Amino acid sequence: MGDIRLSVGQVNITDHLLIVFREVQNPTAIVRQLDIFPVPASFNVFETGFNDVVHYIDFRNSPDGIALGTLLSTFVYDVKTQTLLSEMRYYTVDGPGDHDPDNGTNTIVDPYFIGRTVYKVYKEGFRPLVPETEWTHAGDTITLLAGGPFQTDEVIPVEIHFGVDVSGGSSESFPDDVVEITADTAIDTTHYGKLMEANGISSILTISFPDFATIPDRTMFGFTTEKGAQRYLAIEFEAGNYCQVDGQQRPIIWMGKSEQLWLFKKGSYVRVVSWTGDKNRLGEVVKADKAPRNGLAEVGGWMDIPEYPRLYNWYINDLPPDLLGTGTFPSTPAAASRTKFCIDLINNKFWMPDTGGYFDRNTDPDGNVDTDRPAGDRKSGTNQGDAINPAGISIENMSRRGNPDGNGDRTNSPNYFIDKSRDIPANYTPLQLTSSVGATETRAKNVNRNAYRII
Repeated sequence: MGDIRLSVGQVNITDHLLIVFREVQNPTAIVRQLDIFPVPASFNVFETGFNDVVHYIDFRNSPDGIALGTLLSTFVYDVKTQTLLSEMRYYTVDGPGDHDPDNGTNTIVDPYFIGRTVYKVYKEGFRPLVPETEWTHAGDTITLLAGGPFQTDEVIPVEIHFGVDVSGGSSESFPDDVVEITADTAIDTTHYGKLMEANGISSILTISFPDFATIPDRTMFGFTTEKGAQRYLAIEFEAGNYCQVDGQQRPIIWMGKSEQLWLFKKGSYVRVVSWTGDKNRLGEVVKADKAPRNGLAEVGGWMDIPEYPRLYNWYINDLPPDLLGTGTFPSTPAAASRTKFCIDLINNKFWMPDTGGYFDRNTDPDGNVDTDRPAGDRKSGTNQGDAINPAGISIENMSRRGNPDGNGDRTNSPNYFIDKSRDIPANYTPLQLTSSVGATETRAKNVNRNAYRII
């Protein structure tokens, strides 16, 4: 168990200050909250008995100390190392805060920025803005060069990173520089505390770490994959070293396109401080007009496993066997397997599902609605052919009455058709239907959509 220690400056609120503590790996659960009222000009937060993991600490302007109220800022704090990693501050255009910007302007002025590392500025409902190109920071002022002017009630998040010990003893801001990585690279002391910017030309760009025993504890590393033609950035660790990702000890991790990753070294493994991008959407089906940056179309085809290591190792290979199809490269799998992932380890290939022309139908495990699908086929990815639910009568059991008296056509008579199952007199003939109408398939009105898997 560990402590959380924060020195808090002026927060400029007259209502209750509600401080909410949450663990990063379970952010929806509140582990503790404090109600401070009245709020002093400055004070210290010293709370004990927390798990030795990274926590979010939310500062909220609450009307009564119970309702959560307005979120003012969120701190990211590593309890194990008692390190304040970052803070996210929220500014509302024309809001009640002393430093909230005005409608029609493009600047945020707050003395809190002075001497601090403003790392990211976000546009509401948009991506992080590009520093120096779309925003700048000088002294107490952040200026938007793109995306302005501000609109009333728009919320502008600003991310601040704090100074940490990045080289085993010296205190400096993280990151203190950007290093471009254009080829496979081995980490050394020149990369400590740096943001490494992948800009490769091969499908997989590799960064290799030395034994963690040679790296001082509390060293931080940053990675970004906005640039480059690489499909993945592979980060490899020596035997006995690893990174904890999604509850697994990973000896190698893969970053996709447009992702940002922050690692913190402690002991024999590195912790993920933050990982933004598509990593948490791995394997998700996306319907879109154009391919996502980390997307692979669901149009079938055999893929090389080494070219898609993250999709294969962290998703396909983790699927229950009964969700997989069967097939062998280079043949196209049989119809029952064509819409599923198939694995051919002999040829080091996997089959990408081909779902073209199929409607999605939510799985009905109990078969209460999907009555035609056998119990063993009620699994994700299983395809089913089209069919027509028959009407309540059978045309082949009808006959036409003849006209032996020559009294004219009797097709308007209510007795024109009779049930063939009864005794049929000699002057009755079977009704023959010899023509067909309609399209070549049974379908509802529909719109084409491209389907992609996040890789």
